Amino acid sequence: MAKDPTDIWAWTHADEERFAAEDGPKKTMIRYYYEFWQQYKSDGDSANLAINQALDIARSTGDLRWQLHLRHWRLQLWLHQNNVKKALPEAVDLLTLATDERVRDVPQRICAYHDIVECYVEMDAAGYYEEIVENSQHILTQLPKRHSCATCARLHIAQAAADAGYVPEAERWLKLCEANITEGRYPELVTSFGNKYEALEKWKEAERYYREAMDIARKRESMPDFMNAVLGLARAKVAQGQSQEAASLLDNVRGNLKYRGSTPQLARLLEVEGHLGHALKNPQLAVSSLTRSGRINLDVGRYRAAALNALSAVEIARASNLKEKESEEALEIAAQAVGYMPPASRDVYERLATLGREPIPAPLEEPGAVPLTPEQEEERHARKELMALEEMFQQNMALGDARGVAIILFRLSRWYYGHKAQRAAVDYLIWNAALERWLKLASEQREDAVSALSGIREELPSGTVDAALEAAAASLPELLKPLLGEQVSPVRWSWLVRCVGQEVRGEPVLEEEPTEKDADGGFNDWLEYNAGTIALMLRFSQKASSKEREQWASALDQQGNAISKQAQEHPVQGEGAEEQLRVTLALIKSLAALSRGSTVEEARALALPPFDGLIDRIEAISKLPIWEMPGFAPLDLMVEQAARDTVRALTRVDEHRKERLRRLAFRLQLMQYDLLDVPEAEELEPISHFLEALRKLLLNDGKRLPKFDEPLPEPFNGLLAATFKSAQAQGVIDNESHPPTHS
Repeated sequence: MAKDPTDIWAWTHADEERFAAEDGPKKTMIRYYYEFWQQYKSDGDSANLAINQALDIARSTGDLRWQLHLRHWRLQLWLHQNNVKKALPEAVDLLTLATDERVRDVPQRICAYHDIVECYVEMDAAGYYEEIVENSQHILTQLPKRHSCATCARLHIAQAAADAGYVPEAERWLKLCEANITEGRYPELVTSFGNKYEALEKWKEAERYYREAMDIARKRESMPDFMNAVLGLARAKVAQGQSQEAASLLDNVRGNLKYRGSTPQLARLLEVEGHLGHALKNPQLAVSSLTRSGRINLDVGRYRAAALNALSAVEIARASNLKEKESEEALEIAAQAVGYMPPASRDVYERLATLGREPIPAPLEEPGAVPLTPEQEEERHARKELMALEEMFQQNMALGDARGVAIILFRLSRWYYGHKAQRAAVDYLIWNAALERWLKLASEQREDAVSALSGIREELPSGTVDAALEAAAASLPELLKPLLGEQVSPVRWSWLVRCVGQEVRGEPVLEEEPTEKDADGGFNDWLEYNAGTIALMLRFSQKASSKEREQWASALDQQGNAISKQAQEHPVQGEGAEEQLRVTLALIKSLAALSRGSTVEEARALALPPFDGLIDRIEAISKLPIWEMPGFAPLDLMVEQAARDTVRALTRVDEHRKERLRRLAFRLQLMQYDLLDVPEAEELEPISHFLEALRKLLLNDGKRLPKFDEPLPEPFNGLLAATFKSAQAQGVIDNESHPPTHS
């Protein structure tokens, strides 16, 4: 059978089989090569280490074919990370090997020419348009019409034409590319089509390709490819005026970026966030995000992307009349980026001139300068990466973006762990996990830090992580005080860290959450608890019996009477105290009326400002399923809170104990209804059974564990046993439950 000239991998597969069957260095080389591919999209540092080790063996054995192949794919890794500055010198040097007659039969020699062209595309496809077209056309003349390398060449021309604004030419090359695909439609290829149409500002077409890429990536379970497509779709949504849809898509990406995201994805996220901020008329967010994206792109040599983002930031700042200092950094980035770009990029030169700034010429290499060794280059890159992370941390702190701070904390932990500083990594992971718990993120968004800490706990000497947790619980770290100092008390921070420690050790989290001592003496917690329960009563008005509703309303009446009596016996002095008392009593009366079945209008009429609006909010919340309700979402923390509420209820006694236990059992029953109404969602059924078990435990006064035909699945069975054990261990505490008071 004739050899297929389009199969550029055939020779590698034959070598892999042969080397794997041998004992020797080539077998180890292939093992590192496979490891490289496993880490290629998810962990750039590990992938780089693996291919360097494979390349060392190829050099030591004098295998030029594999040296060419491995160096090409190492270059592709660097370009995948958008590090053009690192890739370009190596791409130029690789051409020497690619022209060696001894590797003439290696298809990847053509790829070496692609590497040069791709560097130009990433730096400034419009500015290097002529060079890109000339080189790509030269490659196309050497290849069959249907060839994977021909696909790359056509895509390079299409990108250059799109960035230069040559619409018909770009679309012609894209159609040629689609008509001659040889390797099927894979996520990166389809996303690349979307990128080209985005550059052409043909947003409907871009959206279509990004959606297709998302579907393919989802089926292949490729999260990095999926995130790239989602970011593209979000950008298309912003451009089409669909800002809320774009914001929802970005939330999806942020939740995954911290542990799967790469630096290019972070730059892209910031770029899209900047355009979204502009669309939402939030110029500070737009300018900050676009500036940070510009900085990242400038550092890696993506000069056109850096210039466009930075120029947009300055233009938005000036159009919004922000202070000059808000855009100083962006203008500096734009001037530096344009200084690296060829004169053919007239559009950016003109925009920079309109802003009153001259390009900063690219620095010339000093005569006789000694080039850095690969090891020195790696160290330099690592330092810059750390500096970029620290800068992003400070910017998120300045914006008060707690979610963004949490993401950077996790990325900092990865950086330190990857650079053999495990103890520092542990601290960042603890702070990340505690912050995410405070933010009340769902378990799938919090599990990465907890899992990482659990793994490191097994890896480091016994007691190391536990000691770090104990130290972290002692006080809020100075690093986070500007963000959390006024919102999280020392007691609450200590509790958050202890909860993290229990999760790391695989223990249930049952320690009672401390109530923040605000001016309302815990009033806000009481209000959230009652508002949530009454919202459930409204949602399930046909299922909540009049007797149970009356019990809840009677408890509110008792609390109102207790407040009135306390005010009479111990009058509170001070301006506005009498009015505050009147407002509080009116609120309790309106909540009791709503509990008994009064209409929203009737209950609202009983309340006084500012709480008259609360009644409408309760009605709005009642229309949501429980997994979207404030105070109940996310469900994993709701389960945890239900267990803690049960322990607290069973370990306290007063004359109203029996009624209190019944009221909590009623609340748990209401919480079950939504979970039972979604039969196709099997993951909700164990939660419903667990809440039912807690309800039965309350109704039998905590004297015995409820029995089921089948035990609850883990972790619910263990959590139920721990709840029962905790209530028994603490015993009965004489701690009367007081109604809320205003001071």
